[in-house]
Amino acid sequence: MTGLKTSEENRLPETAEETLRASEEKYRLITENMRDVMWQTTPDLVITYVTPSVNKLLGYQPDDLVGQHLTHVLTSAGQELLRERYPDIMRRLEEHKAFDSEVSIVEQIRKDGTTVWTEVVSTPVFDGAGQFMGFQGVTRDVSKRKEDKDTLRASEEKYRNLVESISDAFFSLDENMVVTYFNQEASNVLGRRREEIIGHRLFEVFPEASGSIFEEHYTRALKEKIALSFETYFEIQPYANWYHVRVYPQSEGISVFFQLITERKKAEDALRESEERYRSLVEHLPQRIFIKDRNSVYLSCNENYASDLEITPEQIVDKDDFAFHPPELADAYRASDQACMATGMAIDTASPYQHDGQERWVHSVKVPYHNSQGQIIGVLGIFEDITERKRAEEALQESEKRFRLFYEKNPLGYQSLNADGLFLEVNQAWLDTLGYERSEVIGKWFGDFLAPENVELFRQRFPRFLELGEVHDVEFVMINKSGIRVIVTFDGKIGYDQEGRFVQTHCVLTDVTERKRLEEERLEMERKLLHAQKIESLNMMAGGIAHDFNNQLAIVLGNLELALFDRGLDPEVRLSIENAVKAAKRSAELSHQMQIYTGNTLHHSVDLDLKELLTEKPSLLKLCISKDVTLNLDIYRTLPAIKGDADQLQRLVMNILVNASEAIGNQNGAVTLRTGVMDCDEAYLRRSRLEEMPAPGRFVFLEVTDTGCGMDAETEQKLFDPFFTTKFWGRGLGMAEVIGIVKSHHGAIIIDSEAGEGTTIRVLFPASEKAHALSARAMNMVESVVAEQVTVIGRKTILVVEDESGLRDLGVKRLEHLGYRTIVAGDGKECINVFRERLNEIDLVMLDYKMPKMDGAEVFEELIRIKPDVKVILCSGYAEDVVMRSFPGQLPAGVLHKPYNMESLKGELDRVLVTTG
Repeated sequence: MTGLKTSEENRLPETAEETLRASEEKYRLITENMRDVMWQTTPDLVITYVTPSVNKLLGYQPDDLVGQHLTHVLTSAGQELLRERYPDIMRRLEEHKAFDSEVSIVEQIRKDGTTVWTEVVSTPVFDGAGQFMGFQGVTRDVSKRKEDKDTLRASEEKYRNLVESISDAFFSLDENMVVTYFNQEASNVLGRRREEIIGHRLFEVFPEASGSIFEEHYTRALKEKIALSFETYFEIQPYANWYHVRVYPQSEGISVFFQLITERKKAEDALRESEERYRSLVEHLPQRIFIKDRNSVYLSCNENYASDLEITPEQIVDKDDFAFHPPELADAYRASDQACMATGMAIDTASPYQHDGQERWVHSVKVPYHNSQGQIIGVLGIFEDITERKRAEEALQESEKRFRLFYEKNPLGYQSLNADGLFLEVNQAWLDTLGYERSEVIGKWFGDFLAPENVELFRQRFPRFLELGEVHDVEFVMINKSGIRVIVTFDGKIGYDQEGRFVQTHCVLTDVTERKRLEEERLEMERKLLHAQKIESLNMMAGGIAHDFNNQLAIVLGNLELALFDRGLDPEVRLSIENAVKAAKRSAELSHQMQIYTGNTLHHSVDLDLKELLTEKPSLLKLCISKDVTLNLDIYRTLPAIKGDADQLQRLVMNILVNASEAIGNQNGAVTLRTGVMDCDEAYLRRSRLEEMPAPGRFVFLEVTDTGCGMDAETEQKLFDPFFTTKFWGRGLGMAEVIGIVKSHHGAIIIDSEAGEGTTIRVLFPASEKAHALSARAMNMVESVVAEQVTVIGRKTILVVEDESGLRDLGVKRLEHLGYRTIVAGDGKECINVFRERLNEIDLVMLDYKMPKMDGAEVFEELIRIKPDVKVILCSGYAEDVVMRSFPGQLPAGVLHKPYNMESLKGELDRVLVTTG
């Protein structure tokens, strides 16, 4: 600073005493009206002088503090800091070492007991002989600055761009002197690109400064964790300049602010020559100071004030504001000056102004300027540029506004928790996802919103999250306000402050319920497809085996049956043949069971009353249950008829009851068989274990519930697989047969089971009025054929068509035994050729359904083209309704199911041909 200059037009004092008095008055006005507090102490830190501004800062009058020890206004922490530093300061003074101004941020106690954060700049004072006289310093209220600093420290890293907006050059170092940040201003001042500096040790990048005062102070600040401020001249090119450096310790290094102050140092040298008396008190002040007369003409100003206008103090003196500012701004300044002088009261304002086309802000204090007689002869002003602080505040507010807008409008759910898992904040998308109001969430524990089975999982994972600092794709099931389960995933990170302390969690919530449902549906569809393919393959295998097995059994049974017609058989031989017939029939039953599994057999479909079927032979039901199990019957009194095969339905009931009893084992338990009627929609029928789903409508159900061991999901999926069993022995066809019977009856089967909780199997049969049209047609097709009344003269001729030579020969023998003539054909094409040639001889065709080259349906279609009224009896191991699906038009006259006996053959021939005489 150049100090305060007095206009030459003002009258000069005539004596040295008046000159001294005027100078002291000027000094008094400056010191007593500035916002900062100036003070002096003895070497023992007893206060000897303090400016009146202490009243605004601490509530004391100067006389209250003069004679008090400096610790009188310090908190315990401040006193401790002073006790730590004072011995070192005195040691350095005694050793006549260079001493820089000490800068400290301390909390002081006001007279009313409240506290205020202050910045204290202290400097030792020496007399003309170099004798240490005590300390002098400046104390400034930095509460607002500290509050802003704390706020900024708590802000997220997005606010670091503020560092780039400050006018100071800035860089930060870690504990190893490695540069961790270097702002653009620092790059501009030192002429080095940031990429060359960040990540490298400072004094390796700037070897010219190694061993200098810079390294000494940075090392000390790192080691002692103290703030330092110093000014120094660095003489080595290209960095030769005066620098003002402020060093602040951080949790893991230091932050350094510096400015080029070469021009300022020149001004201070000039100021030191003219006003040495109070130079040491104001040289560190950032404020701008001026004095105007009653006409608002400048009498003097300090260097800082002039530098803002880019001129010298001498160029300001004797001019008014109209010389430097726009008319409207100059008018406002003049009006403020006049108001201050008119009222005799200080004016404290913060206002904007334009500089180089940019808006800047100043904080100013104006007080009346008195002469030695106490008369107001002008105005004294002290102000500082607070543009950067205002910009920082506005940037912080704008950043927080943008962040809040982003936070609230983002379609993804956001939440923040404290270290105890309590909600600090959620956004609207989070609330929309779960249906809560904000007041119902904030302050509550996160686990209160989880499904019960996920609460313990959260207790285990949350501490791990706090330890690792981030999580990805963590899945939880939450319960929304309506009680509905919502599956969500979380991605999150921990928020820390500048010291690395935990602040809060930041998590993004994604509702994946629908995605999970679609994924489960896809997996279920894939599972069903694979299961259907497996079942189809097994069906083909079982059907093929059964067909071939039936053919061989038919040959065995037929020949054994023919052998029994020999009346001269030895009794023992006859007995052996009869035993063989019984064994073959049991084998045929096994083949029949395999066909039932495929669901392609339904031989005797009629209208059935399920109640009568179950109550007709109750002893048979009890035979399926072990002695330790109680069988309970809950049979609905009146049930609609269903279309079905009584034998197969009895097998279905017995298989389910046996399975239920075995699930209970040797323990006491109960099996309940219940029937009823229900209307089923499509959604309910989708639960069926069959791929084919019946049409929605009215169904008769049969339900068996046991108190047994129940099934897990894996066992339940395999329940109907053929050859799967949970028993030590057995072939596992019982429940596979059940699914086949349900399939052939166009029904549905639904399973409810849980390990340890028992099992319920519900079988649904369409009520007869909604029975499948094709099944009804197939089941009634034999009765729909009117027997032709013919009178047979002589023996009838039958064309036997069979690709299996053994079956073909057996058929010929049986027919000849019954008195028929026969013609044979080994396949479909031969049959057609023979039929054309001997059309008038043939009375009936016995046609095998399953043949190579041409199957029975294709052959039948050619036969009716040749002779529309041809009589055909189909021979097949497949069920009638399956066979009849191959005949969309005219139907065969009859069907024989392999293996058939002589009695069945004779009965069908008699019915079709109606033999007479």
